[in-house]
Amino acid sequence: MNLAKIIFTIVFSLLLQRANAQIKLQSANEQINETELPPKPVEKPKPEFGTLVDKKPLFKEDMYKFLAHNIHYPIEARDKGIQGRVIVNFIIDTSGNISDITVVKGIGGGCDEEAKRVISLMSKWTPAIQDGKPVSFKYTMPILFSIEGKPLRK
Repeated sequence: MNLAKIIFTIVFSLLLQRANAQIKLQSANEQINETELPPKPVEKPKPEFGTLVDKKPLFKEDMYKFLAHNIHYPIEARDKGIQGRVIVNFIIDTSGNISDITVVKGIGGGCDEEAKRVISLMSKWTPAIQDGKPVSFKYTMPILFSIEGKPLRK
């Protein structure tokens, strides 16, 4: 009988310890939930570029005259008979300035560099307008390089 009391006491002690541990864990979890966490830092939103705007940006000069007057066909491209379209992206910011000129599709022979150079020469644009306010706009422009008298392959 004495042995039964000892076993009962041991089992009862273990059960009490386990219940006590669970109560402490639950209490700790409640404290964590109640503690105020520091506010997350406010992230600046990345600038979004309009594609659907009320008014698209406008180049203040005649685009075709500007390109015809300023593009110089690269000698390497002319010598190798390279021709085609160079596709360029650039950003027109809220002030009408051009930045981030990148070639999306190039043809080589110096034409890609020439397309970037000519875009960089452009004067200010009238910026795009959304909800009555100027917005940055990502503009894509094809620039055609063709050799006179030579048919353009597609």
